[in-house]
Amino acid sequence: MNNGILPVMVKQVELAALHEDAGCARELTADLVARALVRHDGTRIPIGLPEWQSQALLNGWDEIDRALKEDCEHTERFEIFQRETMSWLYDNETRHT
Repeated sequence: MNNGILPVMVKQVELAALHEDAGCARELTADLVARALVRHDGTRIPIGLPEWQSQALLNGWDEIDRALKEDCEHTERFEIFQRETMSWLYDNETRHT
């Protein structure tokens, strides 16, 4: 995924159909929302793509974006917890504003 290639898992019988399509230069579309490959005839092949990977591809996120997003959520939860349980740490903020 990091190098522009979307690794997916499909059943062996579906792989054979995809090989045939590739040999005939038939169109193949990746439906990231539905997490499926759509063959030239409209047949849909479900792919083993986790939700977070689908969202990352749809939003143009890389691993760094994902880590920052997760860290940001953890940091916000920690700060809320800390303000509630150790409010004395933030006393200076209210005095100086």
